[in-house]
Amino acid sequence: MADVWDALVSKRLYKEEWSPSEAAEDFLSTRGLLYDDQVVGHLLERMAIYPTGSIVRLTDGRLGIIRDQNQRDAAHPTVIILADRQNRTLDPYELNWSTEPEARIKSVLNDYPVDVRRQLAKKMYSLL
Repeated sequence: MADVWDALVSKRLYKEEWSPSEAAEDFLSTRGLLYDDQVVGHLLERMAIYPTGSIVRLTDGRLGIIRDQNQRDAAHPTVIILADRQNRTLDPYELNWSTEPEARIKSVLNDYPVDVRRQLAKKMYSLL
């Protein structure tokens, strides 16, 4: 399974790389069919589905950046919310998964230019 994970998230001559969240979705969709359910669970517990520094869009449209991993629940990393659904800048705050149980990460935005990601990261780390 580790070899399959590596093949999915690595760029090859014949295919583009997948994001870790896309690879995780693939494993979850085939868990119990192609791969042992428990082994998939253990693998995903140890992988960064949403790598630190990733810019993410939530299902409600808010924009955030991943600050830290959650070792107990990879699907719920520490997310710093930076903009509302209209992309208006907000005072950064940490998403509280317990008070917003309906919140979900919809997508990882890989197409943001490096300079924008750096600016967002600086803004996020100014909170620390």
